[in-house]
Amino acid sequence: MDTDRCWELIEAARADADLDWDECDSEANSLDVLLSDALVARLAQLPPQEIVAFEVRFSRLQGRIAGHDGIHKAVYLLTLGVGDDGFTDFCAGMVGLGRHWYELVLADPDNLADHPAVRRMAAGKLDRFALLAEGVQYAAHTAYEQVTGEDGGLFDEADRIWEALEDDLGPAPLSQPGRLPRLEGLFAENCAILRDWSGEGDVDYSNTMAYEPRAVVIAFNDRINDRDIDGLMALMTDDHTFVDAAGATVVGRVECAAAWRGFFATFPDYRNRFDAVSAIGGIVTVGGRSECSEPALAGPARWSAIVRLDKVARWQVEAVPDRDPTHLT
Repeated sequence: MDTDRCWELIEAARADADLDWDECDSEANSLDVLLSDALVARLAQLPPQEIVAFEVRFSRLQGRIAGHDGIHKAVYLLTLGVGDDGFTDFCAGMVGLGRHWYELVLADPDNLADHPAVRRMAAGKLDRFALLAEGVQYAAHTAYEQVTGEDGGLFDEADRIWEALEDDLGPAPLSQPGRLPRLEGLFAENCAILRDWSGEGDVDYSNTMAYEPRAVVIAFNDRINDRDIDGLMALMTDDHTFVDAAGATVVGRVECAAAWRGFFATFPDYRNRFDAVSAIGGIVTVGGRSECSEPALAGPARWSAIVRLDKVARWQVEAVPDRDPTHLT
């Protein structure tokens, strides 16, 4: 299977799904909802080796668009930020738009401003994550499992034939990170928010999760779970404040890092597991649970955080009934 055949299957699935963005006026009409089942159905008609080859071709198309500097800024303008997984879902969505739009976006991500789905997103008629396509990204995996009954077997097969399938995409186009004036105009409010978060005239778009408060908090907790002091410090503001459930406060980036270092030494198996994360502006609230061999540290938990730019300015543990507030972190 070459890339042309990969595109033929994608276009056939798009026709099966009868995609018509001009008729879409609901958050339920995401690219993933409309296309993923149709693509899985097409792929499930192929022999396993062809499904694997499709996965390799699709992944290369996805990687090509992910390597374009401007696509990071486009993701920001449309969504106000996603995590790493969300970014790969977005790049899968760019492939799912079909060959015509994929090539337009690859030439200049600002061409997304002309897409009917993007215009509906700007008008508030589609959810801001409408072009993220996790199901499309894993369509080959789903189809392979249906055909073979093997859960996860496609990963090993794709790795095995990756080098054997010559890359037929040709050289990548020149990627310029410059401005995206039409998208900035369509999403003027998002553009203003990003500039406000950055505190500068220009925003660093190289990391797609840097300015999304929920993603910053999730990243901060990942550093806690990894007992990564340097990583925590990198995500703290200089005036970072920690408040425990009893109201005890530690102020200062260096001082808070020292407190975490002592805590990790005492409770090396401590972890926070998030169940729900919500944000209003830079104020993030979290519900979940803590896990630890120390009983006082295990059980339901709540946290709140204040995110400033791409860093955590305040990390607070909220009091939870029936737990010892002096131990919660």
